[in-house]
Amino acid sequence: MVTGRTTNRGLAVLAALAMVTVLPGAVGVASAEEVPSYRPAAGATAIEGTPTTANSPQIKPGIYRDSIKRGEEKHYAVSLGAKTSAYFSAVAAPRPGTKVEDYRDELKIRLENNSGTTCGSDASPTFRGGGTAYPIADYAERTIEEGASQCQEAGPYYLVVVREGSQTSGPDSWPIELKYLEEPPLKGSTPAKPGDGTWSTAAPPLPTDPTKRSAKGGTGFNDAGPVASGVWKDRIRPGETRFYRVPVDWGQRLNVSAELPNGTSKSTSSTFVSNALGLGVFNPARGLVSADSFVYYKGDPATANAFTADGSDGHFSWCIDQLRRPAVASVLGV
Repeated sequence: MVTGRTTNRGLAVLAALAMVTVLPGAVGVASAEEVPSYRPAAGATAIEGTPTTANSPQIKPGIYRDSIKRGEEKHYAVSLGAKTSAYFSAVAAPRPGTKVEDYRDELKIRLENNSGTTCGSDASPTFRGGGTAYPIADYAERTIEEGASQCQEAGPYYLVVVREGSQTSGPDSWPIELKYLEEPPLKGSTPAKPGDGTWSTAAPPLPTDPTKRSAKGGTGFNDAGPVASGVWKDRIRPGETRFYRVPVDWGQRLNVSAELPNGTSKSTSSTFVSNALGLGVFNPARGLVSADSFVYYKGDPATANAFTADGSDGHFSWCIDQLRRPAVASVLGV
């Protein structure tokens, strides 16, 4: 069962859940041809990044598609103003069945100014599923902040995407999807800074409503299936990744879990999968909020959990509020 809850302090309590189930005994290895690959945006612009900043292609707000080889570094040029915050995400989507090395095969995503200074911190999404390939994503950013001294000026900047990996992993190029998202400046007075929040692991009680509505997870961010309050069910094949879109508002907390049911005694008599089910959560700019958490399966129900900070916590809640878009949870069946 995938469950997600959002809590608005002092107002109401909402629940945003998704439920994922598989047929008993379905944990195993599926053919790569049978498993859907990540689906890029229908209108994504084909682009080819360059090894250096020289002659790098210019990108504007929108979605782009490219590919990247192991050891390759790609550059994309962008022109930023002095008042607008911007987010640059990269999704790497090796085909299901591609061999990867956990914590060694990864993307590095950063934004540099014209002097080569990194703006903010870079991102390094990687794999955690026991050598199984699935979409990974995160972003680099340039935010306008009072008192900041670097990367605040208008001018040329460069998005840099690097693929690092082991020589023993799959040699094929990975499709990548890039998204450039601008956050317009606030109108009127600046709101008070949100509180620090907490990362309490105490989850609210599970919903008691026995009704399980049907959900249909997507292959990626672009076709993520919507879910809301309640308990939801879906089907997922071994090696497949499904994405669900969950609305979260300012001051709310998201708790989400995905559950595999128990199998029959015949189908699970010798079943043990060390990384059977994973769950990750991303913010509206495709930034990784909760790293993929994998659980094992041995025939009994198995549950993967993820949550965001309690209350108005830093970047995740800020993005949700300012961008006014839902969060996305991905469920990984391995």
